Amino acid sequence: MSGPPDDDPVLPSGVTPLDVAPPISRSFASAPPVVDTTPRPFRFTGSGAEYFRIWIVNLLLSVVTLGIYSAWAKVRRLRYFYGHTSLDGSAFGYHASPVAILKGRLIAYALLLTLGLLSEFAPLLGSILYFPLLMVTPIVLVRAFRFRAANSSYRGIRFAFDGLESDAYTVFLFLPLLVPLTLGLAYPYVVKRQREFYVGESRHGRSQFGLELPTGRVYQIYLVAAAAVLSLVAIGGAVIFGAMVGDGPQADVDAEPGARVFVAVALLYAGIGTTIVAVRTAFENLVWNHTLLDGHRFASRLRGRDMLWLYGSNAVLVLVTLGLAVPWARVRMAHYRADSLTLLPGGPLVTAAMQGRDDETAAGSELSDAMDLDFGL
Repeated sequence: MSGPPDDDPVLPSGVTPLDVAPPISRSFASAPPVVDTTPRPFRFTGSGAEYFRIWIVNLLLSVVTLGIYSAWAKVRRLRYFYGHTSLDGSAFGYHASPVAILKGRLIAYALLLTLGLLSEFAPLLGSILYFPLLMVTPIVLVRAFRFRAANSSYRGIRFAFDGLESDAYTVFLFLPLLVPLTLGLAYPYVVKRQREFYVGESRHGRSQFGLELPTGRVYQIYLVAAAAVLSLVAIGGAVIFGAMVGDGPQADVDAEPGARVFVAVALLYAGIGTTIVAVRTAFENLVWNHTLLDGHRFASRLRGRDMLWLYGSNAVLVLVTLGLAVPWARVRMAHYRADSLTLLPGGPLVTAAMQGRDDETAAGSELSDAMDLDFGL
C-alpha cells in the first residue's frame, strides 16, 4: 500500500526553492508610500484669561524697571503666541534670548533718541544724519528678518531667511523712489515686490518658500481702494461745503462747526479705516493663497467684515476697560487668523533640518521695531 502523495516536489541538484519562486511584482515593490494630503488647519489654543496673567506681569515689571524688562516681556509674549499656535498637532516655537534683544533694543533706541535730540536742538545736523540712517535701512531689515526666522521653529526645525542686502536695497530703497515719480501708480508694484522678497527668501529647514503674486490682482485691490477713498473724500467735502454754505454769508467765521461737519468728518475717518482693513485683508489672503512651501500650498479665508467687527469691537472693549482688555483683543484676533488658515499638503510636512544662523544680532530686529518697519509672515 502506497503512502500519501509527496507535496514537496524533488528539485534538481543545485536548484533551490528561491530559484523557482514566482517573481515579485516590480510595480508592487517600487510603489511609493502613500502621502496623506488631508488639509491641515492651523489652530490657536490660547485664552484671554491665561494671557492676561502674562500681560499684566509684563506691563508692571516693564514700568517698574523703566522699560528694561520689556525685552523679557517680548520673549514671553511671543513664546506664548507661538507655543499656542499649532499645525497638525505640533506647536511652533520661539527661541530668542531676552538679553540679546535688550542689547539690540538699547542700541536702537539710543540711536533714535540721539537723532531726535539733534533734530530738536541742531536741525541741520539731525537732517544730515537721517540720510545715513535711511541708507542702512535695507541692511537693518535683512538682519531683522534673519534674526526672527532663526529664532522661530516648527517641530524642532528652525526657519531661516537667505535674502541678500544687495537685493534688499532694490526692493526697499530704490523701487520706492518710483512711487512719487509715478504719482503713486507704482505703489502696488513696490508692495508686491517687497512681499515676494520677504517670503521667497524664507525657508523652513531645507524647504524653501515661494511667492509670485499676480500683478493684476494686486493693482485691482489698491485701485479699488483708491477709488473708494477718493469717493469718500468727495462726499465728505461736499457735505462740509454744504454745511458751510447753509449757514449763510452772515455766519460768524469763529462759530463752532455744525453737527453735519462733525458727522462728515467722523464718517470720513470711519470710511478710510474700513478701506484700510479691507485692503490688508484682501492682500493677506492673496499672499497666503499664492505662497508655496516645496509642494505645500496654503488657503486663507479671512473676510473683510469679520476683520472689521474684530477691530471695531476690540477697540470699544479696550476703551471701555481702560486698556485692561488688550489681552482678550489679541487672543481674539489670533484665534480668528489661525482658524482662517489651512495648509494643503503636497507631501510630508517635515524635511531634513538645515540649521539657521544663530549668531544674528538682535539690533536689526529691535531697530526695525523702533522705526515701525516690522514685517511678518
